[in-house]
Amino acid sequence: MKNCNLAMHLSEQIRLLERENAQLKKEVEFFRTTPTLAQGLRGETLIANLTGGLRTGYKDSHDVTVKSGDRLEVKFSHLNMPNRSRTKRWNWGKVLGSAQNKKYEYLVLVGEKDLRYEDQYPANLAFVFFLVPRSDVDDIKTGNDIAINTNLATARATKSFALKRHLVTDEAAFKSLLGTTAG
Repeated sequence: MKNCNLAMHLSEQIRLLERENAQLKKEVEFFRTTPTLAQGLRGETLIANLTGGLRTGYKDSHDVTVKSGDRLEVKFSHLNMPNRSRTKRWNWGKVLGSAQNKKYEYLVLVGEKDLRYEDQYPANLAFVFFLVPRSDVDDIKTGNDIAINTNLATARATKSFALKRHLVTDEAAFKSLLGTTAG
């Protein structure tokens, strides 16, 4: 009986590692085909490339301007494990800027995928994206920061519900919301 439980546990670990390997292969291929990102540029370049937008300068009031003229503020989060918890989360800081002077129409939150919950995220995107209109930012932030569990099914706080409404479901929808071409 003990060997059966061990075999089941190992099979589950193998399945998770195979999914993680497949996701990492997708990310490697993405970075290979986008050399500027491979050189360590930030999430702003990712979003500018995805939307056909233009990056702004350092310390400007927003990060990317898209063809429609909308201004985007972009924040990227790795998977974080607070207090040695098994629960991972994304954390995005200073969403209004250090001096609270950011001016934008949309806040774009980018998070690395937590492969344990990949069925909750769009399969056709390398990362998890939230596209939040500026008018909704105050409903999802705590102080000047935003955080949510990577297991969206269990993220039930009021601010989490408000944020989950802005999950980007696919690249075409993302581009359409921003008034950029889907090509």
